[in-house]
Amino acid sequence: PALLEWALSALQDDEQVRVQRFVFVRDLLSAVAGRLLIRSAIRAAFVAADYSFTNSQLGFGRTERGKPFLDAPKSLCAKTGAYNFNVSHSGGFAVLAASDARLIGCDVEQIHIRSNTDKDKFFFPHAVIFYIP
Repeated sequence: PALLEWALSALQDDEQVRVQRFVFVRDLLSAVAGRLLIRSAIRAAFVAADYSFTNSQLGFGRTERGKPFLDAPKSLCAKTGAYNFNVSHSGGFAVLAASDARLIGCDVEQIHIRSNTDKDKFFFPHAVIFYIP
């Protein structure tokens, strides 16, 4: 609980509200990890360019479609231009894509393979049933 409280404290108020809407704890933890991953990527990109800032100085906005973008610190955004990113998480997987040149998106989905051969034979008697491992 203390680690989760610490992690949540690194997020903006609206982000805290958003991630706390998850019903399952594993989904909440994945969402928090994704938000922290964003901050880590931004820090790696901009600290290498000799910019320094704290997590509390970072601000994020959302487009009308809900896509997040770096909105603060304004001085950093003005100097570096757009910094676009997207995070997706599912099950125990998380992925981050980032670009300083264009809009970017990504998606990850955990696949659950369940097979009941009797049902498979009933619904797909002549089909070849396969999956991508």
